[in-house]
Amino acid sequence: MAKPPVFKPVFKGDIITRWGVYSVGLVLVTVVGLVLAARATGYGVMRLEASRPVLTRAVLFEDRADGTLAIFDAGGTEPFEIIAPDKSGFIRGSLRALKQFRRVNRAGPEVPFELIRWADGRFSLRDPADGREIALEAFGPTNAAEYQRLLTMKKGANI
Repeated sequence: MAKPPVFKPVFKGDIITRWGVYSVGLVLVTVVGLVLAARATGYGVMRLEASRPVLTRAVLFEDRADGTLAIFDAGGTEPFEIIAPDKSGFIRGSLRALKQFRRVNRAGPEVPFELIRWADGRFSLRDPADGREIALEAFGPTNAAEYQRLLTMKKGANI
């Protein structure tokens, strides 16, 4: 009967040699050093320049029993926009997320949201109740245009 082959390790002694440990340690020290140097000097850091708001509109959103969404100027009694139940899904979805955060933080619907156009061309929706802000252009030009239309809309132009 033939004997089974005996496994012979490729390396003699330890699988991880002393030089292997030194090499891994040197790589780690080098990476940490480069990261610290980059953070200290600002190399590779992308910074957004501070922009100022050029147009702001404080608005309140009211979900109605018939499925429409009424949009009021803060302090207004008549909506400047009424959105049909099957329209503007992006507005409804983003508001649903912000309203959920309001429920968690126990903030009521009486605090208006702020639609903001910034000097650099960005648009955002801010919730002053908890400080959350959605950068609307991040969701594409079509979705940002829905809010941009609300920002510049005159009172009484409903869809």
